[in-house]
Amino acid sequence: MTLSLLLNPSDAVNIQIDYYQIDITQAISRVGVSTIVNRCYASTGFSNPFCDFIVGPSDPAIGETPSPTAPNRRNAAGQI
Repeated sequence: MTLSLLLNPSDAVNIQIDYYQIDITQAISRVGVSTIVNRCYASTGFSNPFCDFIVGPSDPAIGETPSPTAPNRRNAAGQI
């Protein structure tokens, strides 16, 4: 609700009174990870702004899934 009253009793005096009533409910809320992922993947070409919240490694390894029991994983000494 907004109310404004302007009085101009003479050329030298101006009086203005403003009243604002603003009701805000649930202005701050959290969005869960599943909502972010679902909205991103549901958009065409990953164009939804929620996709900006999904961040991956800058240089991901392609074709290899790290596993502690994988035979090709060795420590600095070459040991499995």
